[in-house]
Amino acid sequence: ILVVGWGVSGKAAALFLLSLGYEVCAADRKIPEHLLQDVQFFQEKEVGALDQFSLLVLSPGVPLTHFLPVQAQKDGVEIVGEAELAFRYLRQKAVAITGTNGKTTVTSLVEHVLRSCGKKAKAVGNIGTALTEYALKADPEEIAVVELSSYQLETLESSPFMAAVLLNITPDHLDRYPSLEEYAQAKVKIEKSLQPQGTLYVYEKAAKEYSSLFTKPFVSFIGESDWIPLEGHELVNATAAWLLCAKFGVTKPEFTQALQTFQKPSHRIEFVKEIAGVQYYDDSKGTNVDAVIKAVASMKGSVVLIAGGVDKGSSYLPWKEAFQGKVKSLLVIGESAKKIEEELNSSFSINVLASLEDAVRKAAKIAESGDCVLLSPGCSSFDMFRDYVHRGQEFQRYVCSLEERRELS
Repeated sequence: ILVVGWGVSGKAAALFLLSLGYEVCAADRKIPEHLLQDVQFFQEKEVGALDQFSLLVLSPGVPLTHFLPVQAQKDGVEIVGEAELAFRYLRQKAVAITGTNGKTTVTSLVEHVLRSCGKKAKAVGNIGTALTEYALKADPEEIAVVELSSYQLETLESSPFMAAVLLNITPDHLDRYPSLEEYAQAKVKIEKSLQPQGTLYVYEKAAKEYSSLFTKPFVSFIGESDWIPLEGHELVNATAAWLLCAKFGVTKPEFTQALQTFQKPSHRIEFVKEIAGVQYYDDSKGTNVDAVIKAVASMKGSVVLIAGGVDKGSSYLPWKEAFQGKVKSLLVIGESAKKIEEELNSSFSINVLASLEDAVRKAAKIAESGDCVLLSPGCSSFDMFRDYVHRGQEFQRYVCSLEERRELS
């Protein structure tokens, strides 16, 4: 079996296949620093004839348009995604969460509530634990709470889910998808992953905007404000989590009680520190245009915004209207800095900085007491960091160093 893509999912798939007794090869653009024993590695262009393989396992980051799956289709070699491979073996109860924004928070919340109510549950998938890694040691009595990206949904053919939630669809990954419509089609594919009696919940806005893409019945929902003291996207996320938890007998009072002890995952509008009356927030997970709009809207004071990174193909023009009267200065870094500056320089004070550290120092000079400094990049992190977690950790480190400098001075 050939595993294409040697990231977290690819390595997990290889280990899983080895445990089943398969002979495993792997391919990636570059030779990795660490390779598994018993796995033969090829650089992509050195793979050779694909008819030597009985199956090609595709990591989520590798599109179906990549030359290896294209050739596999021509040669009649079966292609499966890493998530699909796992679900061919997993047998426990499962629910799924997808959407452009909020899916990790909802996935974590569902896991937290179910555990708080005495049920076995595990958050897996795009949240960090690859599904094949989970399949290696899955407890059959455990509820799998599965976060799914559009990439994973592209190649998912099984129907394992009792229920699923589609939170929202806003422009993202347009560096991979030719249009927003094709990105939306990948998201809507979640409807095909439901069991025959399974329920799909779709947030009302997405249901209205993309109604023509759905081929199966679904239940539209809005944020329920009568029983959870939350606002905006947090209210919608909580309602989505409640709908899934209710499938397992969780009552509203039980859910509300569990919600009070829930801590959001890091790097999602996470308060870092207040220095000289300025509040610093880490929203490194805000990797698309709409996520940044939501993050800015959640801030209480004027905002000094740090944005930029690897451009994902979307326009930044929606920020013009959304930031009016809210963002006092925009500090941009990374590969997308020039594009952001070109699109928005007529509307905002923009500074292009060489690094995140420079941006944090500049922000500290600009911000006044009562302001917020917000890292919400609207872009991927891979031009300057390992991933969004690394970017967020570095931001927090730089903010802490600001306080140390103040103390020394």
